[in-house]
Amino acid sequence: MMAIKERLTLSADRAIMLDRFLSDVGGSLFAADGSLSKRAALAQIRQAGQMPGGRDGGGTFGTQFVVTDKARLEVTTASLGCSTHREL
Repeated sequence: MMAIKERLTLSADRAIMLDRFLSDVGGSLFAADGSLSKRAALAQIRQAGQMPGGRDGGGTFGTQFVVTDKARLEVTTASLGCSTHREL
């Protein structure tokens, strides 16, 4: 999670959602055999940012996203969505 926090400024609610997601299925987002160092996770993040809008609204409420070698994760206050590159 530290690698993602370095690339995105998340609200407290979104940080909690992301932490829960990563503890359950973080392997869906990052390629690793076992634990993953912050440096290795950062190397796998291809893009991170915030869309102008989303389910929560616009501006600072826009959906935030992270794209890794394996998948795209979208973070809102109410939900998380993760699609592997094969599903995109």
